[in-house]
Amino acid sequence: MKNNNTNTKLNITVFVCGAGTLALEILASRYMVPSFGTSIFIWGAVLSVTLFYLAVGYRWGGKVASRVKLRSRRLALHILYASAWIGLVAVYGPPLLLMGMKLGAVAGPILVALVLLGPPLILLSTSVPLAIGIIDIQQQGKIKASVIAGNLFALSTVGSIFGALLTAYWFLPQFGVGRSLFIVSLGLLVLAVPEFTNKSVHKTAVSLILILLFSKLVISPPELKSGLEFLDRRATPYGQVDVIADHRDNSRILLLDGASQNHVTGTTWDESRFEYINIVQSKALRMARRTVPEKDSFLGFELGSAKAPATLSQGPRKALILGLGAGILSKKLRQVGYQVECVELDPNVLEIAEDFFAFEQGVDSKVHISEARAFLTKTSNEGKEKWDLIVVDLAGGGIHPDHVYTREAYQTMQDLLKPDGVIMVNFVSYVAPPHNQVVMHSAATLASLFSDVYVYSVYPDAVKQGEMGQAFLFASSFPIKEKLFSENEAQRNLVDFDQSLRPLTDDWNPMSNWSVRANAEWHGNIVRWLGSGVLVPH
Repeated sequence: MKNNNTNTKLNITVFVCGAGTLALEILASRYMVPSFGTSIFIWGAVLSVTLFYLAVGYRWGGKVASRVKLRSRRLALHILYASAWIGLVAVYGPPLLLMGMKLGAVAGPILVALVLLGPPLILLSTSVPLAIGIIDIQQQGKIKASVIAGNLFALSTVGSIFGALLTAYWFLPQFGVGRSLFIVSLGLLVLAVPEFTNKSVHKTAVSLILILLFSKLVISPPELKSGLEFLDRRATPYGQVDVIADHRDNSRILLLDGASQNHVTGTTWDESRFEYINIVQSKALRMARRTVPEKDSFLGFELGSAKAPATLSQGPRKALILGLGAGILSKKLRQVGYQVECVELDPNVLEIAEDFFAFEQGVDSKVHISEARAFLTKTSNEGKEKWDLIVVDLAGGGIHPDHVYTREAYQTMQDLLKPDGVIMVNFVSYVAPPHNQVVMHSAATLASLFSDVYVYSVYPDAVKQGEMGQAFLFASSFPIKEKLFSENEAQRNLVDFDQSLRPLTDDWNPMSNWSVRANAEWHGNIVRWLGSGVLVPH
């Protein structure tokens, strides 16, 4: 009976340790989002570091099991230390994130993952070899050690699956990153404490309190700058959403995955301080002023020619925006007479827009809760909608979702445009060489489908100085240059590109790699602007 109780207890311990390992892995990736965005390098760092530490823990655990007599006590001690480390990270992790940001978006996630995951993963991964050592093989009858080891590793893996699903589908949406870390820490603490006498527990508790007090003295807590306040913080299934009030000038800032999506003011929260909003509105207004020519030409082309539209747009202008954000762009397009529809993946973003930026669903626009590419494909297959303007505004955390910026995706958008329609694509990136691959390859991709494509630099001085800036790509099947840009604007803001560059496709699209530098600079600017408090995940 005693052996059965011991085995049951060990099975529970191995299962929980496996669950904690994968929960920590997922939480670590989301913990870094406000600092590095939704970068592929985060997952690369987390996965590789996790596997490395698991290997170290398995090997060390085997050695410990071979020479330690009180293996149950040693296993509980490892779990207790892992619990303490996770709790400390939940409270005092932001200085580590700041150090990682100084190394950039490639090396930074590796450093953070090494420090954040190292101790707890090594300690938790010793659970299986220590559990094998605890079991008295001599009393297992015909059960071989290899079978016991296989069963325990399988149980640990099942625990990992459970931890991954529980964290992704419940902990993160319900509690956020910080509280979820505390929950994992508390769960491990509850698992470990029963192994110790009261005296041992008291000693351990005193030690942890001293560590917390000391760290409180030497580490300054991350804070927003004076006059700023969080109005809302949400860890959603899709990312981190923050709303910050700037009481100094009565403005509000929306952050998506730690990157600024909009900065809004005005009595009805409809005035953006980001220049690109006004640019889209002004270009959309120019488009809306198109009239059907009385004679036999359209923008200089004869009707019926290969480059002229088969039919000209009639009726009210219609716009589709991929990415809702604060809903300000939708308001601006409605103000110049457009019927607007938006596609937004995260329903929490819609709630934020309604609650804090006075967005009215059904008035400012109709919002479709859907993944952008899936919506485009579905709508194209149904053949129902045609838009005058499609705006792609999906940069989240400095990283653009690759699959929406491929030739195949643009071709679907082309199918959904009216004959004289225009696509506008927003990029926060470098426009000048040598780090402008995202913008230039995207322009070449559009040029493989559309006859008129232009790269518009929002901040031309940034191009001259080689700094990170913002660019819009304008694409249409018909001449739009004279209609959309004044002569001075064309000389100042339009940037040449090489149409022979390799187009981005579903098969080949290294945008995530190319975005790393701009992503790191963007997040660094946010910390300098708003304070280190933005690094603390919800």
